Amino acid sequence: MNTATRWAIVMFCAAAGFAAGCSGGSGDALRPPDVLDGERKLDPDFATTLVIKDATGQFRDTFAPGEQVVFELTVTNLRDRTVTVTRGSGQVFDFLVAPAGTRDIVWLWSTGFSFTQAIEHDVFAAHEARTYSVAWNQDRDDGLPLLPGEYVARGVYAAVGSGLEFHQSEFGSELIPFAIR
Repeated sequence: MNTATRWAIVMFCAAAGFAAGCSGGSGDALRPPDVLDGERKLDPDFATTLVIKDATGQFRDTFAPGEQVVFELTVTNLRDRTVTVTRGSGQVFDFLVAPAGTRDIVWLWSTGFSFTQAIEHDVFAAHEARTYSVAWNQDRDDGLPLLPGEYVARGVYAAVGSGLEFHQSEFGSELIPFAIR
């Protein structure tokens, strides 16, 4: 992960008030690969899922080098009542890509973006689902193209306490494998 990406993560975490839940330090390599840290909430208010599609909207897990990849994150209120979620900034979501078996993030959607540093409240109606999509051209954060190989992706709704990267929460998807061939 480049210095700018680390700095952006540190700043976001500090502003959101959950720096302890973020990873990105040198100890990351000591954690088991392809798993999320922590445990799932036993009775979560939300379900968060990530699907990967091609530019035509077809579900895919293998892409040609340079082919557009679409990440679609859906956050669903599981309750029969309205639930209010607090975010620590204007950032609503994020997506990451890392080589399978590592914690080396090669692409983080929010890299290079600036977000307002203000507390935001999102009200989800009972069983409401919100979907956020991003198209990615396979350029890494350093501007180089992604090399062929096996990767994982994750989407995160940026609620306070959700944690970026590999921290388990009801606002982060599972790690979804995909390949570039």
